[in-house]
Amino acid sequence: MYIYIYTYTTATKAAADKRTLANTAKTKLTAEQAKEKTAQTAATTAATKLTQAQAAQKASETALATAKTNVANAQKIYTAAEKASIDAAKLAVAAKPIADKAKVAQDAAAKIATDQRKIANDSKTKRDKLNTDQAAAKKTLDATAKTVTTADTEYKKLEEPRVQAVNEFNLATKAKAKADTVLKAADTAKKAADTEAKARETAWTTTKGAADKAGKPIRAITFSADSQLVFTGGDDNQIQSWSAATGQPLKSFNGHTGAVMALVFNGEKFISASADKTARVWSPGTEWKLERTLGSGDNNSPLTDRVNTIDFSPDGKQIATGSGEPSRGGEVQIWNIADGKLAKNFAEVHSDSVLGLEFSKDGKYIASASADKFVKVTDIATGKVVHSFEGHTHHALGVSWLPHGRQLVSVGADKSIRHWNFEAGERIRQRTNLGKEVTSIHYVGLTEQAVVTSGDKSVRLINTSNLNDARSFAGGTDYMYACAATPDAKYIVAGGQDSTLRIWTLTDGKALATFEAPKPPEEEKKEEKK
Repeated sequence: MYIYIYTYTTATKAAADKRTLANTAKTKLTAEQAKEKTAQTAATTAATKLTQAQAAQKASETALATAKTNVANAQKIYTAAEKASIDAAKLAVAAKPIADKAKVAQDAAAKIATDQRKIANDSKTKRDKLNTDQAAAKKTLDATAKTVTTADTEYKKLEEPRVQAVNEFNLATKAKAKADTVLKAADTAKKAADTEAKARETAWTTTKGAADKAGKPIRAITFSADSQLVFTGGDDNQIQSWSAATGQPLKSFNGHTGAVMALVFNGEKFISASADKTARVWSPGTEWKLERTLGSGDNNSPLTDRVNTIDFSPDGKQIATGSGEPSRGGEVQIWNIADGKLAKNFAEVHSDSVLGLEFSKDGKYIASASADKFVKVTDIATGKVVHSFEGHTHHALGVSWLPHGRQLVSVGADKSIRHWNFEAGERIRQRTNLGKEVTSIHYVGLTEQAVVTSGDKSVRLINTSNLNDARSFAGGTDYMYACAATPDAKYIVAGGQDSTLRIWTLTDGKALATFEAPKPPEEEKKEEKK
């Protein structure tokens, strides 16, 4: 029996070696497997990185396209961003060769994004500055617009008088031709009047000479109460009145059959005593007699409701009346003086009572003022309203033509005076600062001044050129209603609520006379008893 220790030992070693080899192989296998796994992981990572790089490249390209678009937009909106957009475009071109490298592409994209933000920030700053500048510009523009508006208003204020002056010059040129014709006619009339006056003077001289030759003495003489008249009587059986100021004979009073021996004046009338054994009472003034009445005063009257205003035509052959039922209608009617017949009836001119009217100087038109706040001008021949002037905010109370007939002025309860251009049909100017209602207006002679009355007790003379006061006439104690001027432009007369008629001289505004209303009989009796 053998013991194979070596063999066992060898086999054991071999087995051990094999195990060692197996372990080594296993280890190597594990290592290789790990390497393979690592390789696979690296491959996966590489694939992921490749995908990320591709995505980054695409993002970079998208960012590049966006940058180009934004740069283009920035270029359009802000001129100052042009340089930045060019730099961005250059950067995009420089980034293209390294687009395959993700990090570089990402860095380029980041830089592009940074630049884009910078551009956006710059754009915002510039936009804010533009907004600030725009606000300042708007403020300046508003101030400039206000200045322009003010300047335009001032220009219009200056332009209106200039245009008016041009119009007035053109109209004055036309008026001069008319005035020359009128002046020629007036000169002819003056010559005729001079001839007539001379004839009267000759007749007076002849009469006086005849009386002197007849040698009939004057037996009596007396003055009127106001010392303006002298009355004489004598052997010619007549009483003669004379002007104390001029010495001209005025009127003869016949009736006695014997010499007039005595004369006495009692204030209103005078008494004569004669050798014919009679005494007579005479009235030195002109006696007014009622010639006719227009309308009947009842419901059948052709005049509707009360008559508020009247005016004579320039030729003195017709008279116009203004009336109407309040709030229902206003009418303007023209009547023939010779027979009292109604010649024209303008019943639909106004929608409320007519309160003032006046013929134009040529007699072709009639202007009317009404409670309907309108001032209208009617062509008398056709009855057509040729102009309707609107502007009064209360009753229009009076109207008057300027002497040249191209303009007219109205007054009203709105405390105003308004100046109108008849030919253009528009307002020239107005005055609205009077204290109370302006009740009447009338032009003075052939001047461009008018007398005006108002509820504030005033009577004033105004200039047409600016409607300002030229003179005031003192004395009114209550609401003044009406006024007038003598044709020779020497005297002004006005009356009002205090029942007193006052007369002033136009040139200096001095009071000439005051006529108070007669007292009721019962009051006169009381005073007589005292």
